[in-house]
Amino acid sequence: MKLQNSSLLDSFEELRYELDYDTLLQELGIEGNLYRGEIWCSCPLPDGNHSKGDRNPSFSINITDEKKIGLYNCFACGGGTIIELVQVLKNLSQEEALAWAKKFSPESSEYLEQKRFQNIIKAFLEKEENKQTEMPKYHSNELTPYRFIHPWMIKQGMTEEAIKFFQIGYNAETNSIFFPHYWKGVLVGWQERSLEPDAKPKYKSTPNFPKRNTLFNLDNVRGDSVIVVESPKTAVVLWGRGYQNVVATFGASVTPEQAVALWRFPKVYLWFDNDKAGRNAIRTTTKYMRDVVDLWVIPPVELDKGDPADIPAEEIPGYIERAIPSAIWSLNERT
Repeated sequence: MKLQNSSLLDSFEELRYELDYDTLLQELGIEGNLYRGEIWCSCPLPDGNHSKGDRNPSFSINITDEKKIGLYNCFACGGGTIIELVQVLKNLSQEEALAWAKKFSPESSEYLEQKRFQNIIKAFLEKEENKQTEMPKYHSNELTPYRFIHPWMIKQGMTEEAIKFFQIGYNAETNSIFFPHYWKGVLVGWQERSLEPDAKPKYKSTPNFPKRNTLFNLDNVRGDSVIVVESPKTAVVLWGRGYQNVVATFGASVTPEQAVALWRFPKVYLWFDNDKAGRNAIRTTTKYMRDVVDLWVIPPVELDKGDPADIPAEEIPGYIERAIPSAIWSLNERT
Protein backbone atom coordinates (compact mmCIF):
# COMPACT_ATOMS: atom_id res chain seq x y z
CA MET A 1 0.00 0.00 0.00
CA LYS A 2 1.38 3.41 -0.99
CA LEU A 3 0.14 6.97 -0.62
CA GLN A 4 -2.24 7.41 -3.52
CA ASN A 5 -1.60 10.93 -4.72
CA SER A 6 1.04 13.61 -4.68
CA SER A 7 -0.86 15.91 -2.31
CA LEU A 8 -0.96 13.20 0.37
CA LEU A 9 2.73 12.51 -0.17
CA ASP A 10 3.52 16.23 0.11
CA SER A 11 1.49 16.45 3.34
CA PHE A 12 3.37 13.50 4.78
CA GLU A 13 6.72 15.06 3.82
CA GLU A 14 5.75 18.23 5.72
CA LEU A 15 4.45 16.35 8.74
CA ARG A 16 7.00 13.57 9.20
CA TYR A 17 9.57 15.81 10.92
CA GLU A 18 7.06 17.37 13.32
CA LEU A 19 5.35 14.33 14.82
CA ASP A 20 5.72 13.30 18.45
CA TYR A 21 6.32 9.65 17.59
CA ASP A 22 6.44 8.41 21.19
CA THR A 23 2.92 9.66 21.88
CA LEU A 24 1.57 8.63 18.49
CA LEU A 25 2.83 5.06 18.85
CA GLN A 26 1.38 4.79 22.34
CA GLU A 27 -2.00 5.80 20.94
CA LEU A 28 -1.63 2.97 18.42
CA GLY A 29 -0.83 0.52 21.21
CA ILE A 30 2.70 -0.04 19.93
CA GLU A 31 5.41 -0.57 22.52
CA GLY A 32 8.99 -1.29 21.63
CA ASN A 33 12.63 -0.50 22.30
CA LEU A 34 14.76 2.25 20.79
CA TYR A 35 17.85 0.96 18.99
CA ARG A 36 20.02 3.04 16.66
CA GLY A 37 17.32 5.60 16.03
CA GLU A 38 14.51 3.12 15.41
CA ILE A 39 11.69 1.72 17.52
CA TRP A 40 11.79 -2.08 17.30
CA CYS A 41 8.77 -4.20 18.18
CA SER A 42 6.76 -7.24 17.15
CA CYS A 43 4.89 -6.67 13.91
CA PRO A 44 1.51 -5.00 14.68
CA LEU A 45 0.05 -5.52 11.19
CA PRO A 46 -3.15 -7.58 11.47
CA ASP A 47 -2.56 -9.48 8.21
CA GLY A 48 1.17 -9.90 8.51
CA ASN A 49 3.27 -12.75 7.08
CA HIS A 50 4.25 -14.26 10.41
CA SER A 51 2.84 -17.77 10.48
CA LYS A 52 4.30 -18.48 13.93
CA GLY A 53 4.06 -14.97 15.26
CA ASP A 54 6.79 -12.35 15.35
CA ARG A 55 8.68 -13.82 18.31
CA ASN A 56 11.92 -12.01 17.48
CA PRO A 57 10.80 -8.44 16.69
CA SER A 58 11.30 -7.73 13.00
CA PHE A 59 9.31 -4.50 12.78
CA SER A 60 10.91 -1.08 13.07
CA ILE A 61 9.89 2.57 12.77
CA ASN A 62 12.52 5.20 12.15
CA ILE A 63 12.18 8.27 14.35
CA THR A 64 15.54 10.02 13.91
CA ASP A 65 17.11 9.62 10.47
CA GLU A 66 16.50 12.67 8.26
CA LYS A 67 15.79 10.57 5.16
CA LYS A 68 13.91 7.69 6.82
CA ILE A 69 12.02 9.34 9.67
CA GLY A 70 8.36 8.36 9.67
CA LEU A 71 8.93 5.18 7.69
CA TYR A 72 8.33 1.66 8.95
CA ASN A 73 9.70 -1.65 7.77
CA CYS A 74 8.99 -5.30 8.53
CA PHE A 75 11.36 -8.04 7.34
CA ALA A 76 8.38 -10.20 6.42
CA CYS A 77 5.62 -7.74 5.47
CA GLY A 78 7.47 -4.88 3.81
CA GLY A 79 7.36 -1.20 4.63
CA GLY A 80 5.61 2.10 4.21
CA THR A 81 4.91 5.42 5.88
CA ILE A 82 3.53 6.07 9.33
CA ILE A 83 0.34 7.34 7.63
CA GLU A 84 -0.15 3.98 5.94
CA LEU A 85 0.45 2.23 9.26
CA VAL A 86 -2.21 4.40 10.92
CA GLN A 87 -4.57 3.65 8.04
CA VAL A 88 -4.24 -0.10 8.52
CA LEU A 89 -4.29 -0.21 12.33
CA LYS A 90 -7.23 2.18 12.71
CA ASN A 91 -9.11 1.14 9.57
CA LEU A 92 -9.16 4.67 8.10
CA SER A 93 -8.88 6.13 4.65
CA GLN A 94 -5.51 7.70 3.84
CA GLU A 95 -7.01 11.18 4.22
CA GLU A 96 -8.47 10.26 7.61
CA ALA A 97 -5.20 8.67 8.71
CA LEU A 98 -3.30 11.82 7.81
CA ALA A 99 -5.78 13.97 9.77
CA TRP A 100 -5.46 11.64 12.77
CA ALA A 101 -1.67 11.75 12.70
CA LYS A 102 -1.67 15.56 12.58
CA LYS A 103 -3.01 15.56 16.14
CA PHE A 104 0.48 14.58 17.25
CA SER A 105 2.10 17.63 15.74
CA PRO A 106 3.06 20.53 18.03
CA GLU A 107 0.65 22.66 15.99
CA SER A 108 -2.33 20.54 17.13
CA SER A 109 -4.58 21.88 19.89
CA GLU A 110 -4.88 18.36 21.39
CA TYR A 111 -1.12 18.00 21.46
CA LEU A 112 -0.70 21.42 23.05
CA GLU A 113 -3.31 20.59 25.70
CA GLN A 114 -1.45 17.42 26.64
CA LYS A 115 1.87 19.23 26.85
CA ARG A 116 0.21 22.00 28.87
CA PHE A 117 -0.87 19.47 31.46
CA GLN A 118 2.58 17.92 31.54
CA ASN A 119 4.01 21.37 32.20
CA ILE A 120 1.53 21.82 35.06
CA ILE A 121 2.75 18.55 36.56
CA LYS A 122 6.37 19.64 36.17
CA ALA A 123 5.67 22.99 37.82
CA PHE A 124 3.81 21.28 40.63
CA LEU A 125 6.74 18.95 41.30
CA GLU A 126 9.18 21.85 41.37
CA LYS A 127 6.89 23.73 43.73
CA GLU A 128 6.54 20.74 46.07
CA GLU A 129 10.30 20.47 46.36
CA ASN A 130 10.38 23.85 48.05
CA LYS A 131 7.05 23.95 49.86
CA GLN A 132 5.32 21.50 52.14
CA THR A 133 1.57 21.52 51.51
CA GLU A 134 -0.24 22.40 54.72
CA MET A 135 -2.98 20.00 55.73
CA PRO A 136 -5.80 20.26 58.25
CA LYS A 137 -5.10 18.25 61.39
CA TYR A 138 -7.55 16.55 63.73
CA HIS A 139 -7.12 14.30 66.73
CA SER A 140 -8.43 10.81 66.11
CA ASN A 141 -10.27 10.95 69.44
CA GLU A 142 -12.79 13.28 67.76
CA LEU A 143 -14.20 10.24 65.99
CA THR A 144 -14.56 8.06 69.10
CA PRO A 145 -18.25 8.94 69.76
CA TYR A 146 -19.20 7.81 66.24
CA ARG A 147 -17.56 4.36 66.17
CA PHE A 148 -20.70 2.41 65.57
CA ILE A 149 -21.40 -0.25 62.95
CA HIS A 150 -24.58 0.77 61.17
CA PRO A 151 -26.60 -1.76 59.11
CA TRP A 152 -26.08 0.43 56.01
CA MET A 153 -22.37 -0.37 56.10
CA ILE A 154 -22.97 -4.12 56.03
CA LYS A 155 -25.62 -3.75 53.32
CA GLN A 156 -23.09 -1.94 51.13
CA GLY A 157 -20.70 -4.88 51.39
CA MET A 158 -18.28 -3.59 54.04
CA THR A 159 -16.80 -6.26 56.30
CA GLU A 160 -16.52 -5.73 60.03
CA GLU A 161 -12.74 -5.92 59.70
CA ALA A 162 -12.72 -3.14 57.07
CA ILE A 163 -15.10 -0.95 59.09
CA LYS A 164 -12.82 -1.15 62.12
CA PHE A 165 -9.61 -0.73 60.10
CA PHE A 166 -10.83 2.47 58.42
CA GLN A 167 -12.70 3.64 61.56
CA ILE A 168 -15.91 4.10 59.59
CA GLY A 169 -18.55 5.54 61.93
CA TYR A 170 -22.14 6.70 62.23
CA ASN A 171 -23.49 10.03 63.48
CA ALA A 172 -27.02 9.55 64.81
CA GLU A 173 -27.64 13.31 65.06
CA THR A 174 -27.11 13.87 61.34
CA ASN A 175 -28.00 10.30 60.26
CA SER A 176 -24.78 10.03 58.27
CA ILE A 177 -21.81 7.72 57.78
CA PHE A 178 -18.31 8.94 58.61
CA PHE A 179 -15.34 8.17 56.34
CA PRO A 180 -12.17 9.35 58.14
CA HIS A 181 -9.22 10.26 55.93
CA TYR A 182 -5.62 9.88 57.06
CA TRP A 183 -2.68 11.30 55.14
CA LYS A 184 0.89 10.49 56.16
CA GLY A 185 -0.43 9.15 59.43
CA VAL A 186 -2.43 12.26 60.33
CA LEU A 187 -6.22 12.59 60.40
CA VAL A 188 -6.77 15.41 57.89
CA GLY A 189 -10.56 15.33 57.83
CA TRP A 190 -13.54 13.17 56.99
CA GLN A 191 -16.45 12.93 54.64
CA GLU A 192 -20.02 12.34 55.78
CA ARG A 193 -22.45 10.43 53.63
CA SER A 194 -26.03 11.30 54.53
CA LEU A 195 -28.54 8.47 54.78
CA GLU A 196 -31.47 10.85 54.34
CA PRO A 197 -33.20 10.00 51.02
CA ASP A 198 -33.53 13.61 49.86
CA ALA A 199 -30.24 14.95 51.21
CA LYS A 200 -28.52 17.53 48.97
CA PRO A 201 -25.61 17.29 48.79
CA LYS A 202 -25.29 13.65 49.77
CA TYR A 203 -21.64 14.06 50.78
CA LYS A 204 -20.20 16.76 53.04
CA SER A 205 -16.57 17.23 54.00
CA THR A 206 -14.74 18.92 56.85
CA PRO A 207 -13.38 22.44 56.17
CA ASN A 208 -10.44 22.59 53.76
CA PHE A 209 -10.74 18.89 53.10
CA PRO A 210 -7.70 18.01 50.89
CA LYS A 211 -9.55 16.07 48.21
CA ARG A 212 -7.44 17.41 45.32
CA ASN A 213 -3.98 16.55 46.59
CA THR A 214 -4.48 13.33 48.55
CA LEU A 215 -5.82 9.82 47.96
CA PHE A 216 -7.90 7.76 50.36
CA ASN A 217 -5.93 4.79 51.81
CA LEU A 218 -2.65 5.65 50.06
CA ASP A 219 -0.90 5.45 53.45
CA ASN A 220 -1.60 1.73 53.65
CA VAL A 221 -0.82 0.58 50.11
CA ARG A 222 2.32 -1.48 49.61
CA GLY A 223 3.76 -3.18 46.55
CA ASP A 224 4.23 -2.26 42.89
CA SER A 225 0.61 -1.87 41.79
CA VAL A 226 -2.48 0.03 42.86
CA ILE A 227 -6.17 0.06 41.92
CA VAL A 228 -7.76 3.52 41.66
CA VAL A 229 -11.50 3.89 42.31
CA GLU A 230 -13.77 6.89 42.76
CA SER A 231 -15.05 6.77 46.33
CA PRO A 232 -13.86 5.81 49.82
CA LYS A 233 -16.89 3.52 50.15
CA THR A 234 -15.77 1.51 47.11
CA ALA A 235 -12.20 1.35 48.44
CA VAL A 236 -13.42 0.09 51.83
CA VAL A 237 -15.57 -2.62 50.21
CA LEU A 238 -12.73 -3.83 47.94
CA TRP A 239 -10.26 -3.75 50.83
CA GLY A 240 -12.55 -6.01 52.84
CA ARG A 241 -12.65 -8.44 49.91
CA GLY A 242 -8.90 -8.81 49.87
CA TYR A 243 -7.85 -6.02 47.49
CA GLN A 244 -5.86 -3.90 49.90
CA ASN A 245 -3.85 -2.11 47.20
CA VAL A 246 -6.79 0.21 46.48
CA VAL A 247 -7.07 4.00 46.72
CA ALA A 248 -9.93 6.42 46.06
CA THR A 249 -9.90 9.84 44.40
CA PHE A 250 -12.95 11.42 46.11
CA GLY A 251 -14.70 11.78 42.77
CA ALA A 252 -14.59 10.88 39.08
CA SER A 253 -11.29 12.57 38.28
CA VAL A 254 -7.57 12.34 38.92
CA THR A 255 -6.02 15.71 39.66
CA PRO A 256 -2.40 16.61 38.81
CA GLU A 257 -1.51 16.33 42.50
CA GLN A 258 -3.05 12.87 42.76
CA ALA A 259 -1.31 11.83 39.55
CA VAL A 260 2.03 12.75 41.10
CA ALA A 261 1.22 10.65 44.18
CA LEU A 262 0.41 7.67 41.95
CA TRP A 263 3.67 7.91 40.02
CA ARG A 264 5.43 5.93 42.73
CA PHE A 265 3.66 2.76 41.54
CA PRO A 266 5.08 1.06 38.42
CA LYS A 267 1.62 -0.30 37.58
CA VAL A 268 -1.69 1.54 38.01
CA TYR A 269 -5.17 0.13 37.38
CA LEU A 270 -8.11 2.48 36.79
CA TRP A 271 -11.54 1.17 37.81
CA PHE A 272 -14.09 3.96 37.64
CA ASP A 273 -17.88 3.80 37.63
CA ASN A 274 -19.84 2.82 34.53
CA ASP A 275 -21.23 6.27 33.70
CA LYS A 276 -20.26 9.30 31.63
CA ALA A 277 -18.23 10.87 34.44
CA GLY A 278 -16.33 7.63 34.96
CA ARG A 279 -15.52 7.24 31.26
CA ASN A 280 -14.36 10.86 31.05
CA ALA A 281 -12.15 10.28 34.07
CA ILE A 282 -10.53 7.27 32.41
CA ARG A 283 -10.02 9.25 29.19
CA THR A 284 -8.37 12.19 30.98
CA THR A 285 -6.25 10.09 33.31
CA THR A 286 -5.10 7.87 30.45
CA LYS A 287 -4.04 10.90 28.47
CA TYR A 288 -1.95 12.36 31.28
CA MET A 289 -0.46 9.33 33.08
CA ARG A 290 0.35 6.81 30.35
CA ASP A 291 3.83 8.25 29.76
CA VAL A 292 4.82 7.85 33.41
CA VAL A 293 3.45 4.52 34.63
CA ASP A 294 2.26 1.21 33.21
CA LEU A 295 -1.40 2.23 33.08
CA TRP A 296 -4.22 -0.31 32.74
CA VAL A 297 -8.00 0.02 32.56
CA ILE A 298 -10.31 -2.47 34.28
CA PRO A 299 -13.61 -2.79 32.36
CA PRO A 300 -16.46 -0.82 33.99
CA VAL A 301 -18.93 -2.90 35.97
CA GLU A 302 -21.67 -4.18 33.68
CA LEU A 303 -24.48 -2.47 35.56
CA ASP A 304 -26.18 0.89 35.11
CA LYS A 305 -23.82 3.41 36.75
CA GLY A 306 -21.97 0.33 37.97
CA ASP A 307 -19.73 0.81 40.98
CA PRO A 308 -17.05 -1.90 41.51
CA ALA A 309 -18.50 -2.30 45.01
CA ASP A 310 -21.85 -3.36 43.51
CA ILE A 311 -20.72 -6.74 42.20
CA PRO A 312 -20.29 -10.00 44.16
CA ALA A 313 -16.79 -10.67 45.46
CA GLU A 314 -16.40 -13.73 43.23
CA GLU A 315 -16.80 -11.58 40.08
CA ILE A 316 -13.96 -9.18 40.91
CA PRO A 317 -11.06 -11.41 39.70
CA GLY A 318 -12.75 -11.78 36.30
CA TYR A 319 -12.91 -8.01 35.83
CA ILE A 320 -9.29 -7.53 36.84
CA GLU A 321 -8.14 -10.32 34.50
CA ARG A 322 -9.84 -8.47 31.62
CA ALA A 323 -7.90 -5.26 32.26
CA ILE A 324 -6.25 -3.84 29.14
CA PRO A 325 -3.36 -1.40 28.60
CA SER A 326 -4.56 2.20 28.51
CA ALA A 327 -3.22 2.69 24.96
CA ILE A 328 -5.46 -0.09 23.69
CA TRP A 329 -8.41 1.27 25.67
CA SER A 330 -7.87 4.68 24.05
CA LEU A 331 -7.66 3.07 20.63
CA ASN A 332 -10.96 1.24 21.20
CA GLU A 333 -12.61 4.44 22.38
CA ARG A 334 -11.69 6.21 19.17
CA THR A 335 -12.84 3.48 16.79
